[in-house]
Amino acid sequence: AYRWLNELHLTAIGGASGTVSAVGGYLQGGGHSPLSRWQGLAADQVLEYDVVIANGQRQTVSPCQNGDLFWALSGGGGGTYAIVLSAVIRTFLSPYIVAATYEVNAPNEARYARLIQSFIRLLPTLADAGWSGYFNIADMKLNGVFHIPNGDLTAINTTLNQFAANNSDLDFRNTNIFVVPSFYYYF
Repeated sequence: AYRWLNELHLTAIGGASGTVSAVGGYLQGGGHSPLSRWQGLAADQVLEYDVVIANGQRQTVSPCQNGDLFWALSGGGGGTYAIVLSAVIRTFLSPYIVAATYEVNAPNEARYARLIQSFIRLLPTLADAGWSGYFNIADMKLNGVFHIPNGDLTAINTTLNQFAANNSDLDFRNTNIFVVPSFYYYF
């Protein structure tokens, strides 16, 4: 589905990997996505479900038809209320993605603690600038990837340069800022 949508210059709010189905437990569990900050959770994008309920009947479920079941399925727990056969999901014009990858290594535990403290203090600034992403803190290093759909490259450089300037004594590796033409090619 993601490839087909990309050919039409569209995207759907989907998982961080192309192997995550847009329907099923992912969707019924809420559906966090790298694009969630941009358009909301995947469950917020469902227009209707085609389901089989406990008595074996097939039903169309939407805000206007069987609304109580629609809201229960929209983030209330996968497979709990009905078997979802399909879903109609809102799509969007695919954004280009401005992304940054980084790895920062600290020489000792004391400096590592200051690095993490600096990073935690930076998170509100990143959020205010529109960043979202994933990071890992382990083994005296911090690494991750952050992205902004339809991001402004100048603003992105400003926020990242602030973090680097506050930690100029550390070894920043694999630091890249790049633009990807669509979400499909990003993941």
